[in-house]
Amino acid sequence: MMMQGHKNSVLELHWTADGDNLLTCSPDKTLRLWDATTGESVKCMKGHQSFVNACSVAPKGKPLCVSGSDDGTAKLWDFRRKGAVATFADRFQVTAGSACRNVFVWDFDSRRVLYKLPGHDGAVNETSFHPTEPIVGSAGSDGKIFLGELAD
Repeated sequence: MMMQGHKNSVLELHWTADGDNLLTCSPDKTLRLWDATTGESVKCMKGHQSFVNACSVAPKGKPLCVSGSDDGTAKLWDFRRKGAVATFADRFQVTAGSACRNVFVWDFDSRRVLYKLPGHDGAVNETSFHPTEPIVGSAGSDGKIFLGELAD
């Protein structure tokens, strides 16, 4: 099956928690939710002013995702609503990682950084949360992988 709809490269792809859909992001300034069975685009999320570099879906609970863009914002999206439900501004482009060598874990309700995890000698390229434990992994351009435990 082939899915088409983005007007530029597809930079990331993630399955939703239920396995029924796929989430993608693109430099075309959009995210798309796809029906994994039919291949149809079921939702196009617009709101960023520049390239959407990264996206990730909530591993459980509400049907949520987050996106990061060259416009210096991260946006929280609820698949059941139109438009972003929250926007978090930064001074720099937002990617899956961080050019400043740190991993930041945000609290969406308070809109504050809960954890700043240092460690890399270069840019952070990707991050991932453990599905059941309070652990975040990061992969860097320095060739290192770090696992950081998030304290209660």
